[in-house]
Amino acid sequence: LFRSRKTTWKKNSIGLSRENFNETRSQCDVMPVLFLSPWSSKSKASILIYNTVVGIFENSTKKLKRNVCLRHIDCIAYPDVCDWLGVYSYPTLKIFKKDSVVDYDGMMDSPSIVRSIQLAQFGSVLELPYQRDLLRFNQNDIEYLILRPEVTVLGLFKDKTRREFGNFKLVANEEYTKGVFGACFGDLAEKQAEKMEVKLPAVIIRRHFRYLLSLRDAKFTFDGSMSLRDFYTRAQIPISELTPQKFPIYRRIGLPLAIAFVAPEHTFMSFKDLEEDPDSQVQPQDRVFLRTLFRLGKEEKFTDKLSLCWMNADSYGYVLASYSLESSIPALVIVDHSSGNVYTLSMPGVLRYSHLRSWIEDYLNGNIEPTSKLKEKRWKPVAPAIDFIALEEADKAKKRRREEKNRGRFGKVPPAQPPRFTGVAPPDGEQKPAAKSTSGQEHATHAHHEL
Repeated sequence: LFRSRKTTWKKNSIGLSRENFNETRSQCDVMPVLFLSPWSSKSKASILIYNTVVGIFENSTKKLKRNVCLRHIDCIAYPDVCDWLGVYSYPTLKIFKKDSVVDYDGMMDSPSIVRSIQLAQFGSVLELPYQRDLLRFNQNDIEYLILRPEVTVLGLFKDKTRREFGNFKLVANEEYTKGVFGACFGDLAEKQAEKMEVKLPAVIIRRHFRYLLSLRDAKFTFDGSMSLRDFYTRAQIPISELTPQKFPIYRRIGLPLAIAFVAPEHTFMSFKDLEEDPDSQVQPQDRVFLRTLFRLGKEEKFTDKLSLCWMNADSYGYVLASYSLESSIPALVIVDHSSGNVYTLSMPGVLRYSHLRSWIEDYLNGNIEPTSKLKEKRWKPVAPAIDFIALEEADKAKKRRREEKNRGRFGKVPPAQPPRFTGVAPPDGEQKPAAKSTSGQEHATHAHHEL
């Protein structure tokens, strides 16, 4: 961050002001705007990320459906613009369209930002009138997209006048930067519903994450007590890896987290492997944990009260250590952020499916005590923060001292020294320089000169 403090904007990322904001917005179908402050270290870091986003759009060979203009605003130079648009923290990313604006609330990394910007060009719902369109949508091969989305949402309806399609559009209007929403109607929807074993109207959410543990479709049929919005929020992250990118979604759900810490080599499992009996054979304990989570994820009494997930013990071992210093791998931890209570499974010997299930049931029934508690007022980065302003000031002070030293060496005339005694009497009327008498040695030297 310190070395990149002089990073300049790419030429296609143009700065905005109060005078040209509305005009630029009217000329662009999609206008992402990064609001930042040059004094903010996070803003400095976001410039590099935003330049990467600009470069991805510049170098893409895919043709976009809409005109996308990437812009930025310096809120120190134009505070009135940021106040007018309600921006008071930096960096902030907003995605403007001609008739709407969305606050970006995802991760500040270039792939996440690119996915959100490219999805904004479709509007809320992408209509799929033909079989080929539906096939490409199901395969996550959607035209005009630079990066493939992680979530696709397919709505199947008899026609556009149904109340269920209205609810579908409402959710799509709020969440269109997080996933692609598509819909088909009539006979095409009937055939797809029959193929996917659902009744119209229905919504199918397909996840396209890295790990097979997340790839099963989630189906919604409008006949239950859960709303489509809640279903969509939960379905984005079924039993999957808990990462910094997905943590905000888990927090939106608001349920306690049941986290299995396992070695990464055991996470690449097919559905056939996951559906096997966890106790069917001698196997690594990590696989028993994952198969147990997968089986519990099929029962509503667990999924209604817990968010089941797993973490890479190699990458996030320090997270487990913060919960319990004595836990070994694999481990199962339940974290309730609403109360701050942490429950760690600590049973000696080999753990089987029955042990894990009964321990989670005891937690749900309130029969176990927390093993630790989250520390209050300890929410801070794991790595030490960088005080960018202090580094900047230290750099300026060092430069100032170097300049002063150089001026003293080359630019200034050294102060005049008193003339040395040469044994020749000074001319008439001129006084001899007064000798300093600050030490006995100087007195002796003066006496020697007088002699």
